[in-house]
Amino acid sequence: MAGRVIKVEVDDIREILRRVSPYIVRQWKEVCRELGVPETELLEIETTSYSKKISTLAYRGLCLWFEQMGKLATKEKLISVLKKNGLRRAEEEVENLTIKQLTVRPLSSPRISTRVRSAKRRKSSGDLSLRLRVSQIASQEDVNGYWREKCRDLCESFYTYVADNCEDYVIGLEHALDMSDVVVNDVRRDTVIIASVQCGNLGALESINQMYKSKRLTSLCQAVFINEQVLKSLGIKSLTLDLSIDPDDLEECRDYLLSRKFKESTIFHPTDALAAPRNEEPSIERIPQLSEKQKRRTKDMSGCQSRFILKLEKLKRRYTAFEEHTNEFLRTLQIVLPKGQESISNLAGLIRLHSYLLSSSGVGSGVRTDLVREYLAIVNNIRLYLENFREECDEMLSDSESDDSDSDYSGKIVKCLIENVEDMLQVDHIFEEDTTVLDRKLSSYEQTFCGMLCYIPLLCEKLSTVLYTLPTNTNVQPKPSTCT
Repeated sequence: MAGRVIKVEVDDIREILRRVSPYIVRQWKEVCRELGVPETELLEIETTSYSKKISTLAYRGLCLWFEQMGKLATKEKLISVLKKNGLRRAEEEVENLTIKQLTVRPLSSPRISTRVRSAKRRKSSGDLSLRLRVSQIASQEDVNGYWREKCRDLCESFYTYVADNCEDYVIGLEHALDMSDVVVNDVRRDTVIIASVQCGNLGALESINQMYKSKRLTSLCQAVFINEQVLKSLGIKSLTLDLSIDPDDLEECRDYLLSRKFKESTIFHPTDALAAPRNEEPSIERIPQLSEKQKRRTKDMSGCQSRFILKLEKLKRRYTAFEEHTNEFLRTLQIVLPKGQESISNLAGLIRLHSYLLSSSGVGSGVRTDLVREYLAIVNNIRLYLENFREECDEMLSDSESDDSDSDYSGKIVKCLIENVEDMLQVDHIFEEDTTVLDRKLSSYEQTFCGMLCYIPLLCEKLSTVLYTLPTNTNVQPKPSTCT
């Protein structure tokens, strides 16, 4: 669903080149040739690039064009080449970006840096600042007396070393993160070390946030910025880094990604292969009404049991295929959950989130709406399954004539069990946290959504109980015909 087009300001044309490079990966050489980059330069980029990602090669090729052409490297020239090569999506991306009109200050004007200016820059590009400071340091030499001054000098030398080798740390941090939608723009020195990380979509932002909360991001930065060779060259015995991210930066980045134009993912995803219902996909805008009852010809209870056991096994296999993508499903829910809400307690909440995903003007390309749709579709198929089963079961039990009190008692139990499952399928029914129906232990990340993850397996378990409680020795007597 295309949303309202939002014009975004960027600092210079290099930001435009960075954003357009993922959209020209199939024809990046042709685009660079059209722009005037020599073939020898393109070959050198391929052989000397630190990254094998085609989007990185495309970005370096476009930057080479900018360096060679200077002021002649304009946005209009880039658009004309993209149009000539039929790269419509890349053309749209460039047209939605505008370059800031910077005001020129006299040399005597003092340089000032305010939070407002940097916050606006982050908001326009979706950047996060990872602030790394030394929290613990020890010298290789014994320090007598001036311990604090020595530690300060060691910190200063470490910060200077990182600033002098910033390009190596940019490459190392990007390789360590290993996320296609996360780009490390630069590593610079302020009062502390600041690594600028750009998130391409909400999924990437949520991944960074989860790594930060679980301290995995801190450990990763520790491994990238500190090694034995660096410590030995600086005369440092041990050094520990502390990582922090401003919560305001996270909110600004999230708001920016939510406000972007919606870009529908064109990359094949494993969940695209999830099986669809045999006939018509049930509506998940609302809970469907029960269809009209159809007459059943067979009255054999054991045959009924066998048929519905096979149907239930198919439903279970479909949910097993869905479970392979649980992490992406939960990440999508965390992205779109309202602020302050940590979990989903019933079907009504999940349906509201799905409606929001369909009607939102932009939630980023990292959100997998089809996973939410698939979960609700499985629930609706269970509902239709139960409707068909109850219809046939009621007809057989009402038409049967049996003197066996055990069979009569079993029939009443079956009806009670069916009613229990129907109650669970109500939209306001609170999810039960019954982990005994799961064949694995939930991680701490999944515990937040424990009730929802147990919901479908619990429904299947209760349906299995219903099927194996059926009185299979019921004798069905055909209805007498009326004679005149």
